[in-house]
Amino acid sequence: MTACESPSYVPALPRWERYKLTTRFLSRIPRGTFVILGLLVVTGLVHGLHMTVTPALVTTDDEGTYVAQAWAILHQGRLAHYTYWYDHPPLGWIQIAGWAWLTHAFERYDSAIAVGREFMLVMKLASVALMYVVSRRLGMNRFFASLAVLLFALTPLGLYYQRLTFLDNIAVTWLLAAFALALSPRHKTSAILASALCFGVAVLTKETILVIAPALIYQLLQATRNHTGRMARVLWFATLTFTGLFYVGMALIKHELLPGAGHVDLLTAIRWQLFDRASSGSIFDPTSAASVIAHSWVGLDPWVLGLGLIAALPALTVPRLRPVSLVLLIQVAFMLRPGGYLPQPYLIAMVPFAALVIAGVLHFLWDISSGDNARNQQRRKIPYTRVSYVEAAAKVPALALVVALVLTVAPVWEPRLRSLTTDDRNVSVRQFTEWMEHNVPTTRPDGRKVRIVVSDAMWVDLKQRGYDPDWYFKMDLDPEVQAKYPRGWQDVDYLIYTNELNETAKSESKQDMRTTLEARKHGTLVAQFGSQSESIWIYKVTG
Repeated sequence: MTACESPSYVPALPRWERYKLTTRFLSRIPRGTFVILGLLVVTGLVHGLHMTVTPALVTTDDEGTYVAQAWAILHQGRLAHYTYWYDHPPLGWIQIAGWAWLTHAFERYDSAIAVGREFMLVMKLASVALMYVVSRRLGMNRFFASLAVLLFALTPLGLYYQRLTFLDNIAVTWLLAAFALALSPRHKTSAILASALCFGVAVLTKETILVIAPALIYQLLQATRNHTGRMARVLWFATLTFTGLFYVGMALIKHELLPGAGHVDLLTAIRWQLFDRASSGSIFDPTSAASVIAHSWVGLDPWVLGLGLIAALPALTVPRLRPVSLVLLIQVAFMLRPGGYLPQPYLIAMVPFAALVIAGVLHFLWDISSGDNARNQQRRKIPYTRVSYVEAAAKVPALALVVALVLTVAPVWEPRLRSLTTDDRNVSVRQFTEWMEHNVPTTRPDGRKVRIVVSDAMWVDLKQRGYDPDWYFKMDLDPEVQAKYPRGWQDVDYLIYTNELNETAKSESKQDMRTTLEARKHGTLVAQFGSQSESIWIYKVTG
């Protein structure tokens, strides 16, 4: 039997037939899939370029704290590397720990914070896809849905904070998922329940997301006006309540729900977060911490949040845009409350909804132009052959606004995006870890571990290199750490000082950091790396 007569032989299709089969296959894929893939590639590349070295790893202590807590889950079997005191729900860093466990991330990076930043990229890509879905379900066409995604993903303000390992970045992804499910066109009960579950996860990731609940509830009311709506709403609230009870139940099981001697408790932590925490002052007071934070946001990009706030008011008049506009306005009102605390990453949850409002209003103007043109055409009996020209002319105002937005924003974004995707702000950390390995042993001659007080940004890095560091913020607040330093600063061997620590010392109570400040006062500067905000100072303390 010849090869051609073999039953396993399949003659090749002609090239034209293969082309037709490929075209037919591709035509069955929704066009939105290709748009989403393109957006994911563009935003993923921009976000991923130099994400582990810019911003600097010593920019904020919060990154190190969340990564250290994730590390503790995997390596110590604890919810935190120190006493967990319910300052935030633990689900955020549990997700980071899950990613690190699945991908062996702590073994792949020299710097532990890079693990958190890698997970932020994963959440960013999920948020990009969800932003497109939410935009489309709000009635935007593909162009304006893509515009909303690009405003969210490429603004230097968003990109800077979206790279940092903040719980807010994780919570925003779950929040967008909750809105996407609440906007499900079929309004299935399963989608409503999934929306409640996603919102519950968002709140258990970052508790401040709870203030957005009224806007999501309003969206839910819009989506469940049929005869089954009442049951769907009841199930939504029940699911959300049940999800939130996991946090309360955890505290109850550990006997840490109510205040008592010798243990932390949930109610005290809530009271501290809501009432006892030091106020940031008013953003209208140029000397306040809130004003400094707001000006830092404006310095990165004044346009997305500014235009979002301007567009939020007219968006209230458009029923389909009203819920996302309420999200933005609620957050602004919460930010302006007297005596409140304004954290640096607060804007993270504002950026996606500002982008949605801007793109939504522009699309609404585009639709209005088309609608007015159709009515004028009917009244004036415009011939069919001239319809396309009249429609194009009617869209000129909306198109002009889009062009003006691009021409205004692009010159502001370009230098900042270039800096974020080309700068290396991690040189000082690499120099620091190399110096420590060559100049500081892990144990003293008497056999005990060298006692190092350090920022949480470098805690895991030193821990994985055999040292036994302590976070400066726990020296005077955690009895577990205080027991290791019976003589206070005199038991400290090395103090690793950063600009973040310096800024914290200005804003926190001196009593909360007295051991660290005394160690610096009695220490000798033996090495310094970096400059300005990336500076790292090493003090040898001789008690």
